[in-house]
Amino acid sequence: MKQKLRLMATLWPILTIMCLEARAQRAELFTVTGKVISAADGRVLEGATVTLQNNEIVTLTDQKGMFQTNTLEPTGSLIISFTGYEKQIVSFDESNYILTVRMEPANGSLDEVVVIGYGQTSKRLNTGSVSTVSAKEIAQQPVTNALSALSGRMPGVFVQTTNGLPGGNINIQIRGQGSMIAGNDPLYIIDGVPFDNTPVETSTGRLANGAMSGAQSPLNLINPNDIEQISVLKDADATSIYGSRGSNGVVLITTKKGKVGATTAALNLQQGFSRVAALPDILSLSEYLMVRREAFTNDGVEPSADPSSPYYAPDLMVWDTTRSTNWAKLLYGNTGNQTAASARISGGNDLYTFNINGNLRRESTFLIGKDEYWRGTLTSQFQQFSKNKRFLIKMRNVISMDNANIANPVNTVSFGYLKPPNQPIFDESGNYSWENGDNPLASAEARSKTKSVLYNGNLSLQYAFANGLAAKASMGYNRQTPKYIRAFPTRSLYPGSSSYAYFGDQYNETLIVEPQLTYSKSVGASAFDALVGITYQDRMAEGTTTEVGSFSHDGLIEDMASGTVNARNTTYKHYRYGSVFGRVTYNYRNTYLVNGTIRRDGSSKFGPENRFGLFGSVGAGWVFSNERWFKRVLPILSFGKIRASYGTTGNDQIPDYEYLSLYRSGGTPYQDVIGLGPARIANAQFHWETTRKMEMALEVAFFNGRI
Repeated sequence: MKQKLRLMATLWPILTIMCLEARAQRAELFTVTGKVISAADGRVLEGATVTLQNNEIVTLTDQKGMFQTNTLEPTGSLIISFTGYEKQIVSFDESNYILTVRMEPANGSLDEVVVIGYGQTSKRLNTGSVSTVSAKEIAQQPVTNALSALSGRMPGVFVQTTNGLPGGNINIQIRGQGSMIAGNDPLYIIDGVPFDNTPVETSTGRLANGAMSGAQSPLNLINPNDIEQISVLKDADATSIYGSRGSNGVVLITTKKGKVGATTAALNLQQGFSRVAALPDILSLSEYLMVRREAFTNDGVEPSADPSSPYYAPDLMVWDTTRSTNWAKLLYGNTGNQTAASARISGGNDLYTFNINGNLRRESTFLIGKDEYWRGTLTSQFQQFSKNKRFLIKMRNVISMDNANIANPVNTVSFGYLKPPNQPIFDESGNYSWENGDNPLASAEARSKTKSVLYNGNLSLQYAFANGLAAKASMGYNRQTPKYIRAFPTRSLYPGSSSYAYFGDQYNETLIVEPQLTYSKSVGASAFDALVGITYQDRMAEGTTTEVGSFSHDGLIEDMASGTVNARNTTYKHYRYGSVFGRVTYNYRNTYLVNGTIRRDGSSKFGPENRFGLFGSVGAGWVFSNERWFKRVLPILSFGKIRASYGTTGNDQIPDYEYLSLYRSGGTPYQDVIGLGPARIANAQFHWETTRKMEMALEVAFFNGRI
């Protein structure tokens, strides 16, 4: 027995060493490799996280979507996750150590792709404040302007429609008013191309005079059915990448693109109507007359039929007290019709996709007069990969036309329903009655007409190198050519007035070029992303506004040559903008997130001594729900994140040439010549308006995102 024990004691270290060597050899043998691709379009997913189940071994896929991990066990499972895709658990055994994993797009809101400045992320990994509206949510609302779909769907985003007319302008404020003297509009970017949403009427002066229709939104030219997603960037972490243009927030509009699959065609028809939900509750004729008589009795005076008397009361003494008009119903009681038709064809394969869409929309309003608005849009998008998937070219073009013909009862539509019920509409001769100084039906004879043509194009070239470096160049071009007429014929004006009209013609053109370099590197559970780019933008706007009066006949009021030119105003603006920007992002185990941004801008709007400005931000996030200890403490919490950011942004929404010394004509003529006088003194110190933003936020979800 003792000899057996001595033998076992002698052999045990040898057996132990042999077993360890065998395990070491087995560890080298069990190497699992694979490739991770998207099931939607077949593209490789670089940076996907591959974790060995029941272990802390983590690796990331390279630029070709490939991964390699070692295991001591011959069988097991891998957990693969990637932003915007459903997490997958894939098993392996001795018969299959080479895997191909196809990731399905995630349906959960936390992993949905969120478009941010010059990139994309997810709600789970975002360190900034970004709200999004998807194509599905936009499609649920039959709106003319896609901005209307944002109303009530985003915290801190105030959407205001300036009037109820088709094509009317829409104002957006993000987290309140950001400036006292400069503009408060956000920056609009459509597929990487800045879009000037400033209504032309507001920049050409007289076009806005006497116009009930007010400003027309240029974004009406973008078909809401062509939009894939709208992202609104709010805090400094999200907006500082846009530097001097980001203090009022940024609205990123992403249009739809073709998807991999068989070529499909779709036709969509919509028909609807609009009416006032509840008309104002006003006094009947008998109630109105009773109140009026009681008022005179309380004052101790008698109503008079003499127009020169201070107690003149035509509603009691002159007009028919047995006939009345429901002014609210007359002004707001019409039914507006809406008709929309669109046709789409799209398709492609893993190398090539396309999407072509045509749309026509026509609608009227419930207000008095004959109102009509129509828009036609043709959108095309093409995308082509090289065979090795390294080179990518994208092209997008939008051509859109719209036409608005709106009645213009500017002086009567707002509070016209408060007129005396028995105020006559026509006189004894059948002409419009002006006994009370105005007439809603007569003023509706005035017209506001708008015709606009938009072209928006973008070309993007991208090449991915093997070491995680990618080069990209984006070029965008935008052109708008709106024309406006505000016509006030004689029959729409008080007797004795002469007809007049305003004619406006505008031309806006924007060119932008943005070369960029991106770099991605993964080391273990850490992921680094870097971006550096340059922006050059050139924008030119010129326009003419002409006031013409004394037309020989109302039927010729839209012919400028048939009247007398009373005034003419011309505008010319040339704006240049250049910048250098960069961003670095660090992600550790999708739990610890850091994001840093910097941008230096130069603008022709500011004085020579302050033409450049520096802006930047730092954001951080901690997804504490990923911590193992937290899952044991509070298992009902499915997601929890604390994020914070601080940074600076700028505002360049000021008129051009404000720093220059300007002169204007005026004063008393000398020898029939009107001289020039100083209008503004030069200011070379004219500089940026800077906004500092700081934010902290807690984001949580309970019971698998149900709350």
